[in-house]
Amino acid sequence: CEVDAHHVTGCAQLNGDNRNTRHARLKVAFKRLCTSCAVQYDDAEPRFGDVTCPACRASMPAAAYHEEHKKTCMLRTPLQDMTVQATGPDLLVHLCGKQVVIDFSVVSVTSPSQCDTAISTLLKQRVASKDKLYETRAKEVGAEFVVALATNAGSLAPAFKALVGRII
Repeated sequence: CEVDAHHVTGCAQLNGDNRNTRHARLKVAFKRLCTSCAVQYDDAEPRFGDVTCPACRASMPAAAYHEEHKKTCMLRTPLQDMTVQATGPDLLVHLCGKQVVIDFSVVSVTSPSQCDTAISTLLKQRVASKDKLYETRAKEVGAEFVVALATNAGSLAPAFKALVGRII
């Protein structure tokens, strides 16, 4: 990837205090909130049998990857001989007798590629992409799905604020 001052803060492929670090910190802070409010959560990340293609980074059911995608991926490379990575949401919380599947996400609202887009639009786009990935699967196991979305400037999306309110 290209490296410039704005790109570094949001790039998941670079080491340092970037998007992955903020994602991990958000997840740890939320777990601490749950612990302090006596809300139980599973230590293992919930997985629905999905994997990520090591070449194009597309997420799909494992069977679809092994039966079809691996042979037809447009970015077919030797990377595809690597072990595929299991993918899925980040946390399963047990809240008031219900299961809530949570996927944490951080939107970099200050990156040059997103500066001309309204923050509300960026948040809606990210929620829609996460809903497409996980909401149906969560419902299949009888769980509610929430995108725990924050911006790199520290703002929380309305659904995440509502979830925090339910916990405290």
